[in-house]
Amino acid sequence: MLMLSTLLGALMIPSVKSMDVRGWGESYPLNGPQWSLFFEYIANIAYALFIRRFSLRVLGVLSALFAALLAWIILTSKTGTVGCGWLFTGEHVSKGMVRMLFPFLAGLFLFRFGKTIRMKHAMLLASLALLITFPMPRVGPDSMPWVNGLYECFVIILLMPVVVLVGAGNQPMTRLGEKVCDFLGELSYPLYLVHYPIHCVFFGWLSGHKTTARDNLPLAIGVYLASLVLGYGVMRFVDTPIRKRLARFAR
Repeated sequence: MLMLSTLLGALMIPSVKSMDVRGWGESYPLNGPQWSLFFEYIANIAYALFIRRFSLRVLGVLSALFAALLAWIILTSKTGTVGCGWLFTGEHVSKGMVRMLFPFLAGLFLFRFGKTIRMKHAMLLASLALLITFPMPRVGPDSMPWVNGLYECFVIILLMPVVVLVGAGNQPMTRLGEKVCDFLGELSYPLYLVHYPIHCVFFGWLSGHKTTARDNLPLAIGVYLASLVLGYGVMRFVDTPIRKRLARFAR
């Protein structure tokens, strides 16, 4: 079953609950975050087939529709969060599609719209917005999950598109800064795909050893660096060559 889960994960095929090898019921039990890439594969296939033909008006209407659906999912959830999509069940698949389609369609709309936000210190302000929102704990009491839901709706539906527009409207100050941004953009997908198994090994080691935070710090730094190295290796020898070949095939 472990070998079968490994094969399915490598082929981006989700696992049903009866094939779970970790006990969490995930669609990708050996690489949890891979579920979001599965939805993005669907979005890109849909884009190649028909979404690319949508007009700006259609994209705007669909973006607003899926923004409303996403807000409804968040505000009506028992936890007041966007947490859904990683189980291969009807509810998670349908909600995961909404969770993916809003940013996908909204991103296309903003790109086609062609307007950006130019401002001073854009990189600093956009980075500050991300640093504040990403580690933010839950907002409001557990008895009122909709309060946290409102906060998540604000971040996902309003703030993130603004951050994208600010980033798109401003260029790096130097040529080196531009190269760094390009490199980080190329690294993001491979890093996202491979970091979790390394973390799982680290978490497994922690569960069997009684250590302090100070003892774990060198290991945590090693996990961080190992994730970057493995992500770079996948980018350099797998992701980039395959995308170049596919680009030639598409021509």
